[in-house]
Amino acid sequence: MKRAILSVLLLFAFLTGFAQNRNICRLGITYDISQSDHWGKGKPVITSVIPYSPAELAGVKTSDIIIAIDGIQTTDISPEEIGEMLNPAGKNEVLLTIGNLANPAKQVLVKKECKKGNAITEEQLATAFSMYSLETTSEREFVCPFKTTVTADPVDFGKFK
Repeated sequence: MKRAILSVLLLFAFLTGFAQNRNICRLGITYDISQSDHWGKGKPVITSVIPYSPAELAGVKTSDIIIAIDGIQTTDISPEEIGEMLNPAGKNEVLLTIGNLANPAKQVLVKKECKKGNAITEEQLATAFSMYSLETTSEREFVCPFKTTVTADPVDFGKFK
């Protein structure tokens, strides 16, 4: 019985460590399949581009239509396959054919950016340190998770470490 419990605990610890050390790769875009008759009906349209991401550096813009992924027309594949093709396993770059009003079709090579699964994002970091910003325009309330008392006795802060 003890061996079984120990085996389960070791397996759980291994799987937890494995999940945290996995790389998460992204191009830096979000998209939706367009339902609009006026712009990209049935094709993936870029809804946002993350600043300084590989997609932005490659020249991808919001509202671009993804016409093809690695030479395969997006109208010929399912929405699930589009997601898989935008993040292919074992491949570090994706060739996108995109179109917009300025360019009916152009090809851009977007390299994936990979980070550890347990890495903190810039957005999480900014949120964590936003209370220290000199540019903060809203007031924030700081709550101490302990009881404080005010005393008239002098305190020598040199003793604290």
